[in-house]
Amino acid sequence: MKYDKINEKKIVDILDKILNKDVHMTSLQISECTDIPHKKILEIIRDEVSKLPLDVKYRKDYRGDEIFKESTYINKQNKSQPMYILNKSGLYQILGRFNPSLRRLLISRIEYLESISD
Repeated sequence: MKYDKINEKKIVDILDKILNKDVHMTSLQISECTDIPHKKILEIIRDEVSKLPLDVKYRKDYRGDEIFKESTYINKQNKSQPMYILNKSGLYQILGRFNPSLRRLLISRIEYLESISD
């Protein structure tokens, strides 16, 4: 998968939310932050879920919460549409898939935030 246009400010904002305990985002919010169509984000999440073993330990975090929770939202035409709610573990799992530049940005930002919290 190739996404050359990465909005670094939006990604930094996502990471700040993740690391500051705002640990849930919807697939719609991820789409908005990454400028990737929601349909594509859903495909990415579904692909990731399909590759995880069925064992609960791979689909839930250490507290037992689902990392990719299926949900719905109401669109502008008043129709129910699918979306996912991702917790911190799910966000890390998905955000790292986009491309090497994004993965490096994620790692760098996490390292920086960890260094200033000491």
